[in-house]
Amino acid sequence: MEDPPPPPPPEPEPEPAAAAASPRRDVEPSPPPPQPRRRLLRRLRSAVQHYEWGRRGDASLVARLAAQDPDPARPYAELWMGTHPSGPSTFLDDGELLGDWLARNPDALGPAVAARWGGDLPFLFKVLSVAKALSIQAHPDKKLAEVLHALRPSTYKDDNHKPEMAIAITEFRVLCGFASIEELKDILRTVPEVEGLVGHEDAGKLMSMKEYDGGSEVRSILQSAFAKLMTASKDMVSEAISKLISRLNIESKEMLPMDCCSNTVRSGSAIVSNEFRVTDFPSPNENELIFFSSPQLELYTVD
Repeated sequence: MEDPPPPPPPEPEPEPAAAAASPRRDVEPSPPPPQPRRRLLRRLRSAVQHYEWGRRGDASLVARLAAQDPDPARPYAELWMGTHPSGPSTFLDDGELLGDWLARNPDALGPAVAARWGGDLPFLFKVLSVAKALSIQAHPDKKLAEVLHALRPSTYKDDNHKPEMAIAITEFRVLCGFASIEELKDILRTVPEVEGLVGHEDAGKLMSMKEYDGGSEVRSILQSAFAKLMTASKDMVSEAISKLISRLNIESKEMLPMDCCSNTVRSGSAIVSNEFRVTDFPSPNENELIFFSSPQLELYTVD
């Protein structure tokens, strides 16, 4: 009988573990890397203005941008994006007013704008879809805007002046400011219907002015003549148009001032702004821009 195998040698005793190094108290753990600020893009529901001069139905870019089911007989003239009280924008998801959200989130505007304007945007972004000539607009300066707002806040919704920047998406025609004194005198000489609306007294004062004249007297004369022209009664305007139609039917185009009339008036119900085109408008083409300072007069029209 064989002897049993010798037992295996004993395993070596493990060495005592080194004492864990105590953490250094003078070094703070590295902070986590900064996370990028999350910016949410929220959709707005913007106000639509149904002015008579707007394009109708789905022919209007305004109606299409507003994502509405347009009424084919209704004009869709302007799309407003901003905080104006006559047409404030709201958020599409919860209906909150844009102005209320900006008041709670002033960082969205930046400190300088937020400090001055609070929860209001300092501009009103509009998209216009124009079918015919707009009404003439008078833009006050800041001082006059404050007076008008204080006197008639229901009409003048805020006390700000109205400088404008217009960007032409398609070809667009703009009449801005007044003609020169010599051009005005030429109109009075050759278009007696205008003289009848302005009045003989103011027409005479205009005819006596010189191109180099200036100062408060000239301003007063122009203001008086313009006010009489713009406030003439409907009957007076209709009578003047009828006289103009009759005269144009018997006179050659060479008699017309400044070659400003490109079409012959066709009926007694014709609208002057639809029948006459001033050839020296600023005419922005696509992607061109025109700026209107305040105070200023302007009229938008299209071909």
